[in-house]
Amino acid sequence: MSAPGGTRADAVAYSPDGRLLAVIGPSGIQLWNTTVPESPRRLGQPLSSRSQAQGETAMAFGPDGQSLIVEDTQTLRVWRLPPVMLLDCGDLTPAGFSSDARTMATTCGDETIQLWDTSTPDGRDPAVGHG
Repeated sequence: MSAPGGTRADAVAYSPDGRLLAVIGPSGIQLWNTTVPESPRRLGQPLSSRSQAQGETAMAFGPDGQSLIVEDTQTLRVWRLPPVMLLDCGDLTPAGFSSDARTMATTCGDETIQLWDTSTPDGRDPAVGHG
């Protein structure tokens, strides 16, 4: 089985909303943003290194999408994932946060500035302008 980018995958699991893919592969357990299925994006560093992931054979997200259960030959690990914002407006460059951290500004590939509501998973809120 292969993962995004053509890397080998020993096990995969989708989050309940289908926006995250967890992959056990050569680099360990890696999360991918799959909101745009044609171009998945790696999210941060692996949750565990490959040496820690030896023997891990299966995993599943919890119904809330914030828990990832990973099984190896002798144990179960439960990862509590922090909320992950999956933003997409082309090539994102973080620009900064408001003083209360509820709004984040980014520049996008089309040279626009986007404002994102950090309290929602997709960053969108009618009270915050986009575009």
